[in-house]
Amino acid sequence: KHHPEFLLHQWVEEGKRQRWSQGELPTIADPALRPYADREVYEFEILRHHNFFNYFLVVADLVRWARQENILCVARGSCGGSLLCWYLGITELDPIKHDLPVERFIGFHRKGLPDIDLDVDSRHRDRFYEYLQDKYGADHCAQIAALSREYVAMEQTAGVFSSTIDRLGAKLEEAEESIAELTDQRD
Repeated sequence: KHHPEFLLHQWVEEGKRQRWSQGELPTIADPALRPYADREVYEFEILRHHNFFNYFLVVADLVRWARQENILCVARGSCGGSLLCWYLGITELDPIKHDLPVERFIGFHRKGLPDIDLDVDSRHRDRFYEYLQDKYGADHCAQIAALSREYVAMEQTAGVFSSTIDRLGAKLEEAEESIAELTDQRD
């Protein structure tokens, strides 16, 4: 069995070879490769500091499996600033080319696990979760749902409209009662 850091290095090297073969990385002789090499070392130092190798391996494994199964699985958020996430295929955005900082995602002074949000095609979420349970054990898995800001905003807006409609309905009832009283008085 391989040590997680060793295995992650292997997977990163595989990812780099793939990026090179697709022309997405500067060549070895190109000085433009230096920032990539420096960032890779820096990110590995952070992972070593926090002992996050297994976390990255699990996420990378999930994304690899989803791709093999032709399941749309997209990472979003600040993990886009991680070169290692790009090499591992977790993200598809070159953070060096786009000048994205890794520190929004992970750093020496940040506490807790870094946040890698994976959006999975809803038609295959059950298969995705089954894979996770089968591979890592049901007792190590949990489903977490996060409501998007848009949903919360819609819910808040609906709440405002709902209370407005309730108030208007009450006013309408009052008006109907007043009309009924005036009609009774007139008759």
